[in-house]
Formats: sequence, C-alpha cells, structure tokens
Amino acid sequence: WLWTLLSLPFVFVFKQVENVAVTAFLLGVALFVTVVEAFDWSDESSFIITVTVLALIYAAGMFGGGSALRNSSVWHEGARALRLLSASVASVTLFLMTFEFYARAVIDAPRGDITWVPLSIVLNLLFIGFMVFVLARAYRLQEERLAVSVIRLLFLYLVIKYFTLFSTILGTGLLMVVGGVIFISGAIYLEKNKQRLLQFMRPAVSTAPPQTEQQTFAPNSVDYE
Repeated sequence: WLWTLLSLPFVFVFKQVENVAVTAFLLGVALFVTVVEAFDWSDESSFIITVTVLALIYAAGMFGGGSALRNSSVWHEGARALRLLSASVASVTLFLMTFEFYARAVIDAPRGDITWVPLSIVLNLLFIGFMVFVLARAYRLQEERLAVSVIRLLFLYLVIKYFTLFSTILGTGLLMVVGGVIFISGAIYLEKNKQRLLQFMRPAVSTAPPQTEQQTFAPNSVDYE
C-alpha cells in the first residue's frame, strides 16, 4: 500500500502510460496481499470465492476507469492500458474458475461426489462467453494484440480441457500422441492465419480513384474599346 500511494503522484505529474499501469498493478497486488493476510485459511471455500470475486471487481473497476477516460486526449493511452490490464485479469481469473478444483472448493464437494459438475459447466460457459465478448470488443476497437491473445488463450483452454476430459478414458500414450497432434496442428493453423486475422482487424482504407487533369477551354477574350 505504501508503494501504491508513493507511485500515485507520478501518474498525475507525468501522465504517462507506464505510471498508470504500474500504479494499477501495485493496487492489485496490495489488495490481494491484504486479503491473503487477513483471511482465515481454515475456510478454503470462502477464501477462494473472496479472491475470485475481488479479482473480478478489480478488473471491472479498471475497465470502467479506462472506458470513462477513453476520449480524453491526455489519458487516452493510460485508459487503453487499464482496459487491457482488466481484460487480462478477468480472463485469467475466469480461466482458473473453469477447473474442477474450483467448483469442488466452492460447494465443498467430497471425493466421489458429482454435484460440482453443473457449477463447472456454468463457469466454463461463462469463460467462453467472456472470451467472445472480449474478442468482439477487440475487433471493434482494433486491438490486434488483444484479439490474438484471446484466440491463443481459447486454444490453450481447449487443449487443457482435452487432457482433463480424456485422461481417464484414453491410455497415456494415445492421450499424449493425440494431444500433441492437436496442439501442433492448432499452433500451425494459428500462426498461418495470424496475418489474415490482423488484416481483418485493421480498418479498411478506401483509396480514391486518381484524379485526371481536366483541360478547360475558354474562348479567346477580345477587348473592345
């Protein structure tokens, strides 16, 4: 908290994107450390829920601040950094919420109990929906790097879910071979189509037809005295 307060004046003095990003990051770290130190670790379920909800509120706050300052000529770049940081925090948080351990911890389900499955399905759908929302916003705001990061995270999500779902069904060798083929094929496909995606993200530039010089003819003027 001390470092956060000390870095805050530099934001308003220099008005640089680096100062905005560092202060926002320090604020997030301070909030997380405060919760970790003050929380009762005996209640694991409440701790996990509190941390994830706090992370989502933190991301929503940064997104709101970045959206409010989007049209400011002074804070335009800083607002963009806040929006990108909020998207990263929310994406990582929702990604962690898609795993089995999170759903089990939230409802405190014992081993062998499958009551966590409906909650896990809802959380996975929430993550996918949020990724589609971020991808749409990235396309609308022409954020190429954010769009590529979202697609890569979705691909990583699919690979991890593949190993999670089929680890108990397929043999270890077949699981690794098929998973490796999926991972390598997907990576090659993404790299080959990355430039096409970036070209699709960029706004179309309309080129006006070349103007031809038109020769004007004027009748000879005669001075009459």
